[in-house]
Amino acid sequence: MSDTNTTSHASLQVIIGPHTGRHIELTQHRTQLAHPGTHNVTISCEDEGYYLSYTGTGYTPVINNQDVDSEGQLLANNDLINIGAIQLKFILHDTQSSQDQQRQFSRIPFSAVVNLSSGRSTTECKLIDISLRGALIERPDELSSCEDDHYLLTLSLSESEKISMVTRVTRINDNVIGLVCKDIDLDSITNLRRLIELNLGDHEMLERELGELGELN
Repeated sequence: MSDTNTTSHASLQVIIGPHTGRHIELTQHRTQLAHPGTHNVTISCEDEGYYLSYTGTGYTPVINNQDVDSEGQLLANNDLINIGAIQLKFILHDTQSSQDQQRQFSRIPFSAVVNLSSGRSTTECKLIDISLRGALIERPDELSSCEDDHYLLTLSLSESEKISMVTRVTRINDNVIGLVCKDIDLDSITNLRRLIELNLGDHEMLERELGELGELN
C-alpha cells in the first residue's frame, strides 16, 4: 500500500475477506490496493471526491454489482466494492464533507480536439467530456504528465468562440487524464455554460451546479 499525504473523511470497511470488520482509514491522497500478479486498485482523493481506478489484468473491480470501466468511477457513501474474493464498503464519515464529496457536476460527452499547453509545448488531445468542474481527455502517447501538473486547456467552438481554462491534473489512468478547472475567464465560462445548457436541457440544474461551483471556489 503506497500513499502521499492529504486529509480524508473516508474509510474502507472489510465486509468479506481477511480481517473482516477492519476499517482502513483513507488518510492519504492515494491508497493503492495491490493484488499480486493481477491488478492494482487505487482510491484517490480528488477535488470531485474519491475515485476508484485500476490497472493490470485479472479480476475487474466491481462496485454495487457493476464492473468498473477503464476510466474509473467516483465513489458514493456505502458503495460496495468487490476486488476478487474481497468485499469492501466505502464510508464517508463527516456529514457536510460527505455532501461536498458527493457533489457531481454534469459531464457533457463532447467529441472534439483540444489543445493542452504547458507553457513549454502544446499537445493536441481528444476531449471525452467536459463540465463546469473540469474535463476528461484521452491520454496521448507523446504527453508525459504527472498528477498536479498544470495545463491551459483550449477548446475551439468556432472561429470566434472558444473555452480556455487553467487546469490541474487530478488523475491519470492508462488511457485517460482527469483535469479540474482552477481558473477560467468570463468569456470562456459563458461559452461553457451555453454548451452545457444546450446539451443538458435543464436550466434549473445548471443554475444549481453554478451555485455549488461558487461555494466550492
